[in-house]
Amino acid sequence: MANLLNKEKIKTYSIYRNHTYIRSKKIRNKLKGNKILLPKRLNYSQELLLILFLIREILLIFFSNKYVTIKKFIKVTDIFSIVSNLRLIFQLDVLIKLYKPKMVIFTWEGHAWERLLSSLCNNYENKIHTLASQFSIIKKNQIGFFTKLKKEYNPDYLSYTGKIPGRIIKKKIKFSKLIKLGSSKFIEKKIVNYRKKNDLLVALDTDKQNLFGLLNFCKNFALNNLNYNFVLRVHPILLTNKKLIKYINKNIYKINNIKISSSSLIKDLKTSRYVIYTDSTISISGINYGAIPLFFKNINNSNFFDKKFPKKNIITTYSDLKKILLQKNDKKMSSYFINYRDNYFEKFQIQNLKKIIKQI
Repeated sequence: MANLLNKEKIKTYSIYRNHTYIRSKKIRNKLKGNKILLPKRLNYSQELLLILFLIREILLIFFSNKYVTIKKFIKVTDIFSIVSNLRLIFQLDVLIKLYKPKMVIFTWEGHAWERLLSSLCNNYENKIHTLASQFSIIKKNQIGFFTKLKKEYNPDYLSYTGKIPGRIIKKKIKFSKLIKLGSSKFIEKKIVNYRKKNDLLVALDTDKQNLFGLLNFCKNFALNNLNYNFVLRVHPILLTNKKLIKYINKNIYKINNIKISSSSLIKDLKTSRYVIYTDSTISISGINYGAIPLFFKNINNSNFFDKKFPKKNIITTYSDLKKILLQKNDKKMSSYFINYRDNYFEKFQIQNLKKIIKQI
């Protein structure tokens, strides 16, 4: 998106957060152009202030009526996310004051920091416009995604990636102006007949419970069905987690027909017959390369595809998976999956965004 805006002579700064286990200094040295990597920590005095604020909020949660309506929904992880959210907003405040942008564009999933950033931009003396960008699949448990808060916590604009997510968003969101922006996940070239040497690409989730559930299921199936080849695709955010990778390798050690991928995502999709997932964009991307989605259903997750998703592609038991792997892929992709392929992540429509920026 930044590159496309730059071609339209709109200057951008791209701000990154370090979610990896790699030191920020190593990553920062590889960034070129107007790209900024935020440090993982503030200075000592600022970090101390954040901790004091956290202590105050914990006391308010347990000993006051401030959070009485939502107290039963609050988890320990929610409490400790206060510090990271406030740290991020402090860092962005410094950068926004320095660069004075007309608009701030940020990803939209319904997180607290997104709301805080909207409030930050709305409360400057010279208001800064905000555009929240739906960029990935819309999950059915993303309640915060659709929740209307006080005006200052809502973005001015909300963009969507294509017709299908747009239809969902238009029904539920009235607090922001909506635009179709498209997505970098759009692929111009559609299905080609690739040589499928892998039977199943396993899209591992970032949620540890889903990850281990799917990993154990596929490992046990592979162990008892040696004539099928399995490839495990670890989410990029977890690739630098050496402890996790070591655990996975230990679990699949000596099982010759299952391995962790060392290839690019596109190569994995081109060479796989099916993609099994819990919550992953790969399930849509794979359709472009003839990799058919299989939803791994358990009590912890729900399918982001609609109710017309083929029942035979829902996997709950080993026999479900065996039955579908015994089938040969149809040469022609079903119209159901073609609809998702063409209308979930559409081509970038940067002119829609350029028009708004020029009007500000």
